[in-house]
Amino acid sequence: MNFAASLRKAPNINAGVVNNMVFPLAPLEEQKRIVEKCDRLLSTCDEIEKRQQQRQESILRMNESAIAQLLSSQNPDDFRQHWQRICNNFDLLYSIPETIPKLRQAILQLAVQGKLVRQDPNDEPASILLQKIRDERAKLDNEGKIHQSKLLSQIDKYNELIKLPSGWIWCRFGEVIDCYRGHNPPKHEFIREPREGYVRFIQITDFKTDKEAVYVPIAKQLKYVYKGEIAMAAYRHIGKLSRNVEGAFNVAICKVTEIPPMNRDYIEKLIGSDFVKGELLKASGRAHIPSMHTNHLLSLVVPLPPLAEQKRIVEKCDRLMSLCDILETKLKQGRDSSGKLMEVAAKQVLAS
Repeated sequence: MNFAASLRKAPNINAGVVNNMVFPLAPLEEQKRIVEKCDRLLSTCDEIEKRQQQRQESILRMNESAIAQLLSSQNPDDFRQHWQRICNNFDLLYSIPETIPKLRQAILQLAVQGKLVRQDPNDEPASILLQKIRDERAKLDNEGKIHQSKLLSQIDKYNELIKLPSGWIWCRFGEVIDCYRGHNPPKHEFIREPREGYVRFIQITDFKTDKEAVYVPIAKQLKYVYKGEIAMAAYRHIGKLSRNVEGAFNVAICKVTEIPPMNRDYIEKLIGSDFVKGELLKASGRAHIPSMHTNHLLSLVVPLPPLAEQKRIVEKCDRLMSLCDILETKLKQGRDSSGKLMEVAAKQVLAS
């Protein structure tokens, strides 16, 4: 039995195991040469790793600074200047995959600030859109089709304090959406296999594939979400979204529905931005495991663009996010290729 195999078979090492291990013994002079070469190579590895870490940290800092300046631009000239600086240094700022999430978030932030697409003066103003939504909300409320029937206060003073693009307006999120959390049936009703009279039960809040899928009896008190609708984590992974899950869901998940004619895809982009997600995390407090109340979401003050501009924002966001995915994949593939080259180089060094 060799040394490595002995370790694998003895996770709890004792003196008897160590004393009985078999290992190769080199001549004393060669032991010294081995130690010297190992020390040199390990020192070189430490230096390379340190330099790579310093370079990555430097790129991350530059990226954060460039994005912060872009998002805080006060006028079109400043915005163009900061954007041009990013374009001129794009190959450096986005040379590692760790910077891509910041780029995605910047795209969403620019979108909800009205800086991603051009405004069209012919668009119907958001103030008219908001009145249509309020009328529809009142109708749905009378029909008992929405869960949050209390209209939130208007914020005309807020509109006067913070300037939005022409045609936009501030509103409470609860004016344009409805949301509610799910229901927790007794755990003794859970089964692991689908059966007639049962429905898939969603209880994971990161929305990754649930290997331990469970099913519960169909009941009136259950809340349901269908593919294409917005499911949002209200516990642990605050603000994480999915539109690919289907079934009944528990209290750790919140279903968000738009009040027509609001654009559902724009709602998704807005929730995913730091404008909303960041505020939700703040409202969840400093608990070890963050939790969100639906009132946190409904009471947020959010920017509302004209309906036509919402559609343009969604289209451009989708195109840019697709490019981010491609770039991130290529960077990760490049890193994998570099890793393989390093393996070959290391083997050559060790064989020399």
